[in-house]
Amino acid sequence: MRRCVYTVILGDYDEPKPIPIRTPGFDYILFTDNDRIVAPGWQVRIIAKCENVQRKQREIKILAHKYLPDYNFTIYLDGSTAIRRDIGHLVKSYFRGGMLLKRHPSRDCVYQEGLRCIEINKAPVLAIEGQLEAYKNEGIPAKMGLYETGIILRDNNPEVNAVCEAWWKELFKTCNRDQISLPVVMRRMNFTPSVIPFNIAHIYIKVMQHKATVPEIKPMKPRVWYLTPFSTEKDIGGEYNAQIARVPQDDWVCIRDGDTIFLTPDNQWGKQIEDIVQAATGKYDLIGCITNRLRATTQLYKNEFSNDHNMLNHGKIAKELYEANYDSIKQNKGPVAGLFLLFPRRTWDKVKFREKCDTFDTHFGKELIKKGGKIGIAEGVYLYHWYRAWSQDPLNYKKHLLK
Repeated sequence: MRRCVYTVILGDYDEPKPIPIRTPGFDYILFTDNDRIVAPGWQVRIIAKCENVQRKQREIKILAHKYLPDYNFTIYLDGSTAIRRDIGHLVKSYFRGGMLLKRHPSRDCVYQEGLRCIEINKAPVLAIEGQLEAYKNEGIPAKMGLYETGIILRDNNPEVNAVCEAWWKELFKTCNRDQISLPVVMRRMNFTPSVIPFNIAHIYIKVMQHKATVPEIKPMKPRVWYLTPFSTEKDIGGEYNAQIARVPQDDWVCIRDGDTIFLTPDNQWGKQIEDIVQAATGKYDLIGCITNRLRATTQLYKNEFSNDHNMLNHGKIAKELYEANYDSIKQNKGPVAGLFLLFPRRTWDKVKFREKCDTFDTHFGKELIKKGGKIGIAEGVYLYHWYRAWSQDPLNYKKHLLK
């Protein structure tokens, strides 16, 4: 399967952006009419100069199957777009075939988009007004969805190609604003794309001002996704798997039980977790914490099970460990408890949580160790754990875990 990322820069409108992270198996292709352009990392394809560079840019953007017929899958990026992360992870996490688009962050209506284009003088007023009037007469509804077309992921297949051909014809007979015409064409053809929110797309790409030169684009540091999964079916392991599957592969996951509490201020524990991630990247596959109540004593403060529920006392312990150990990680020979699990998404790619199992956290750690994974304990992170304090036998009470 041949795959590529491509962009189009014509008429000196933009300058090529560096590619800080290259995805294996992808070609990076730049279409331009500038035979003197400097574009490190891009395969440059020169096209003939033309009078209407904007229309030609739109043509190459829309008709990927015509200009890149040898590729099974393409990702189009506007010339003002800079890659921030391994874009292959976006494909793996969110692309399900057909076409994937970015949802517009502030509008959901072709009529609103048309009025906005008039406000900022993006196209001739009469052309847009005539186009919108024709759509009203056709019965095109308001608020049926709108996409930002600065990024387009698509398969090279008959259905997608037919939509793109129709999109180009619609654009050619109306004004040059492709975001107005695309939802209309899709509605006519009964085609539904996959959609990602603006904030997800922003993880992978950064939209910059046109003609912006970026000498260096540093990859973003890993994002930590804080999850507290719950299942009314009492399948916590299954719910863990379902939620983690949506996390981008370069990011980290911090799972906590619902009966745990951080006891240092938000601006402390949040930054602390980020710094622990930086310290652990490439060294640890799974990290636990110190706490007050667990069956196993390895993660207990001073190895003692606590029946003290005075939060002020536990706050003092949290402060003590934060100041003394901060981002220190101690290797642990066995699994860590599920009240706090910090790990990169790639760990979960190796080992999944066992479903409908009350020891899903222990199983996760044991399987990870079998596959050569390294487990640690963050010695500076202390969480208060309620741990069945309402039960007379908290160590052995398990009715809440499984049916």
